[in-house]
Amino acid sequence: MAKPKKINWAKTLDKMSLEKGNEPLGDGWFTTTELMEECNLGTTRAYRLINKNLNEGKLEMYKGSGYNETHKILSRRIWYRFIDGK
Repeated sequence: MAKPKKINWAKTLDKMSLEKGNEPLGDGWFTTTELMEECNLGTTRAYRLINKNLNEGKLEMYKGSGYNETHKILSRRIWYRFIDGK
């Protein structure tokens, strides 16, 4: 009888998690980093703008996860989208 192949479960789970992120569906979603690059804003001004629009009900927020190129891992990420008609 053949000896079963040893599976490195940690690497297997890590590979599986990288293949699946929890990103929002639909159009119009952006991250704070994308907002800062697109509008040429600094960090503080971008977050103030986002918070102001969230409080006024003009933005919706989605908390999920996506691949982080810098750290080469799946990490938490927040996306925003303008609510139609506001």
